[in-house]
Amino acid sequence: MTLGFWKAERIAGSLLASSLILMVLSLVVMFASGAAAGFRAMTGGSLAEVAPYAATFRLLIFLFIVSWVVNLLGFALFARLLAQAGQQQLAILTLGLILVAVITALLHFGFRMTVELWAAQEAAQVGSLPTWYEPLRSWTSAIFRFGYGIHLLAMIGTGWGILRTGLLGPGLGWATIGLSLLWLAGILVGAGAPAIPLLMPAVIGIALLLK
Repeated sequence: MTLGFWKAERIAGSLLASSLILMVLSLVVMFASGAAAGFRAMTGGSLAEVAPYAATFRLLIFLFIVSWVVNLLGFALFARLLAQAGQQQLAILTLGLILVAVITALLHFGFRMTVELWAAQEAAQVGSLPTWYEPLRSWTSAIFRFGYGIHLLAMIGTGWGILRTGLLGPGLGWATIGLSLLWLAGILVGAGAPAIPLLMPAVIGIALLLK
């Protein structure tokens, strides 16, 4: 592979695709380590059952954080491509939205890595949680859902940018807009998963790599 292969499109594509790969890797680690039971307990509110998997969960959350940061780096390069293609304002808008979404994700995962795992150990030892834990958990979850929606809005802008610039095929642009709108509607009914915001960026990344 020559150095010329690694032009801006392929570097951006590699980063965008890698963000989803890291998320998938974290899921593989979770199931391979047996921590899936702890994850189900965490989502069900039984924090005491999470304590035995604390070390694994720290690794998983670290991978989540890295995947979102890599996603941001990939989008920064893709926004530069949009700007170079004449869509400067759209590039600034989408990158700004992605930055807000990543910040909310870091707050959310930082809470899970520190406060939530500490609370899980407290629940396992004393059988109860501090009174301030639940309001704080609800607040960070709401912040993450907000960022989730912001990320999808950025993807709608990205799809529009693809259509306006012709950087990639129009089918990918329309698919990005359509699926992002669908997932945005899903938020209103409480549906969604942490990996969904990274799915279309990964598809865009693969398309950049194949360009």
